[in-house]
Amino acid sequence: MFRSLMEYATEHQKTALLLGVGVLSAMLIYTIGRRLLAAREAKQAQQEPSVTEETYLKGIVLERRSVPRRAGNTTHVEVRLEVKGETGQGCVLNRSNGGICVLLDKPFPSRSRVQIRSRENNKGLWADAEVRYCRPQGGDYEIGLQFTEALSWAQMMQFG
Repeated sequence: MFRSLMEYATEHQKTALLLGVGVLSAMLIYTIGRRLLAAREAKQAQQEPSVTEETYLKGIVLERRSVPRRAGNTTHVEVRLEVKGETGQGCVLNRSNGGICVLLDKPFPSRSRVQIRSRENNKGLWADAEVRYCRPQGGDYEIGLQFTEALSWAQMMQFG
């Protein structure tokens, strides 16, 4: 049918007919593409949880730590109880500007005052801290220490 129309049409009619077919094809492709894209965007929106101001603020409020923790190099430490002078040996699990978590060979009572330094550098400065918690971990003890005062960069670097 299209071929028979083209045989009887003038040059201007042929051009107009081809242009019309091209425009209709482009509109059809555009419409189909928009619908497919809208369906894909709707599917992604269902999969991704929306982050609203309320959920963002709840995440901040629920976080009790004032300073984020970080892992680092394995650093062996020595912890000394201020009152009795007892010492324990262990390694750092994580650290922050506000404190340090260590795995020690002996328990220390909560709220006791201790001093900690790196075993790799026995000439290192002792840092004062308070035991926040002590939990059994296998045959050792996971101990959370909070520094009693801000440490210098050199003191922080000795813990990895």
